[in-house]
Amino acid sequence: MTRSLRRLVAPVVPLLAVGLLVTGCGSDEPSSADPPRIGDDDTSATAEPSPEPSASEEALPTAVPEVGLELSYAESVNARERQAMAAYATFEEAVRRTLRTAELDPRLQDVAAEPVVDGFRSSVRHLRSNDIRFEGTARADVDVEATRGQFVSLSVCLDGTDVRQMQAGEPVPLDGRERGLVRALMFLSPDRSWVVNEYRELDLPC
Repeated sequence: MTRSLRRLVAPVVPLLAVGLLVTGCGSDEPSSADPPRIGDDDTSATAEPSPEPSASEEALPTAVPEVGLELSYAESVNARERQAMAAYATFEEAVRRTLRTAELDPRLQDVAAEPVVDGFRSSVRHLRSNDIRFEGTARADVDVEATRGQFVSLSVCLDGTDVRQMQAGEPVPLDGRERGLVRALMFLSPDRSWVVNEYRELDLPC
């Protein structure tokens, strides 16, 4: 691939009141292992035909109460986009569990690229050193922003209205905004699994 996605670095930056700690955008140094930015004028990323959804295809999860997560999804999507959404749901569940427990959920390493995982490792260190945990319910409304070749860009409206930030067991004011939009760039890896390759806050309302 002729263009490379900028790699992520891992400053600990509070994102909204949902308790997400997101990695920021870092070096522009190219890497052949990184996929191209989805908006690039790159003709090397040719889309493969999307498989038709099977009758036995599992429904996308809409609630994971044990981690305080509710999800909704755009309806008019193809099979490839649906698979990317399913992987994102697993990622978001792992994020929720990480932020509730201050323990890195091992599944993050299965559904996210290493720079994204590194960002959450930094987040865990921040949570532990400040004795911070998050409680309550976060809501994620997942939509497809763009699809190109091996990439699906998801825009996710995160609502943390009902999330509580706890420090040393006591409620404290929430960091950041209660609602905001994030982008999850999903990449179809060679083993045919979808991973979160980039995860960032957008300066846009939702």
